[in-house]
Order: sequence, then structure tokens, then C-alpha cells
Amino acid sequence: MAGYVVFHAEVTDPAAYEEFKRLAEVAIAKHGGRYLVRGGALEAFEGDWLPRMVLLEFDSVEAGVAFYHSPEYTAAREVRLQCANAAVAAVAGVSDEGDERSRMEALIRRYFEACNAADVDGIAACFVPDAVHYFPPGMYEGPFRGARTIADRWRAAVEQLGSYWTIDRLICDPSTHQAVIEWTHFKTKQGTMLRGDEWYLFDPETGLIREIRAYYASPQDKSLDRLELGGYDYAASGYATAPPPGER
Repeated sequence: MAGYVVFHAEVTDPAAYEEFKRLAEVAIAKHGGRYLVRGGALEAFEGDWLPRMVLLEFDSVEAGVAFYHSPEYTAAREVRLQCANAAVAAVAGVSDEGDERSRMEALIRRYFEACNAADVDGIAACFVPDAVHYFPPGMYEGPFRGARTIADRWRAAVEQLGSYWTIDRLICDPSTHQAVIEWTHFKTKQGTMLRGDEWYLFDPETGLIREIRAYYASPQDKSLDRLELGGYDYAASGYATAPPPGER
């Protein structure tokens, strides 16, 4: 969800204010901000408004807050305090379900890409720090607790088992901050494959993954090399039946 920084000011030293504008532009650009309003004619209908208005858009309200507290904007603000009186605030925009659905899907796909690359930092960045990944009873000695633990365990799976994962189906529900996927896990060093579902819970504040609940298509029977639903034609339904060529 987009976030906005609203700024209105009364300039007391126009020459010095030009220096503030120069420094502010650098800070805004560095933090991904975009000008929506920049000092246009202002007609106030109610309340007390200062004559100069600036409206900035960021990818999230957290990004707007980070911009305001950044070293770059702090330096600009020190100049502004000497040449203008101002009021500044950050506010969250209206959620667009289409945009939020795309963001949720992109995060899950980024998580799988990081898992396949054994990228510990990339995996951990998809989760809140205290995230939990749950599994059926008897697996992995219990849930993976913490973003770094989740990342370390999947890196080990790639290194030890030759693991490669695909996302076969994905549905996101922005209104409840939840998603569900079907996945396939190829353990290429063992010559085995298993399928299952995962239920995702996203943190509303950060948009990161807070919880995953994994369900498997069958018990991990060591006598089988394909752990999936019996009798279902996965290939005809478009599911992966092997890792992509050149992987593992």
C-alpha cells in the first residue's frame, strides 16, 4: 500500500530555501519518493494552511517514515529549519486489492527463488524476524522458528538433498492477508519428489510473511519415490514433473 508524506510550509528566506530543495530532492530520490504536488497554487477552504504544499508518494508509509528519518533528509531539514516554518506528516494510502495481491504473489515467488538459490539473506528478508514455519507431526523435529532458522534449514536442504521447489498453484486474498499455494519439492540427490500445500499468513504492517503452515499430499513413505496424491494426473494438469533443465 502506498504511503504519503504531506508537507506545507511558509518560506522565510527564499535563497536559503533553494538549498533545502536541492538537498531534499536527493533524499527523496534515494528513498524512492515521487512528487505528486510541489508548490502549486493553494486555495485553502477551511483551517490554517501554510502557503507552500508538497505531497510525496512512497511505496509504503514505512518507506516515507524511513525517508523522513534518513541522514539525507535530516541534513536537508537542518537547512529548512533556518529558512521556513513547516508542518510534516506521513499517512498510509488506500489499499488497492489488485496491487496488494500482486505484491503478495511476488513475495512468495521471491521466497521460492531465494530457496532454490540457497540465498540465506534473500530467504530471511521475506519474513518477519519471529516467523514460524509449521510442518506435519514428526517432521524436522518440529517447526522452524525465526526467519534465519527458516533460511538456514532450506539452504541445508539444497546443499544436502539437491532440493528444488516449484510453485504449481497460487491464490492470494489481500482482504485477510493470507495466501495458499500448491508446491512440488524435488530432492534430486535422492531421486525423490513430494507435493503439498502451504497456507501463508502475512504481517499487515510490514507485508512480510509471518507464518507458513505446510500440509503434505502423503506421509513421507521411504519406500516411495513420488509422494503425491494417488491417481491424480499431475502432468495433464500442468504440474511440474521434474526440475527445469539445467537445475540440479
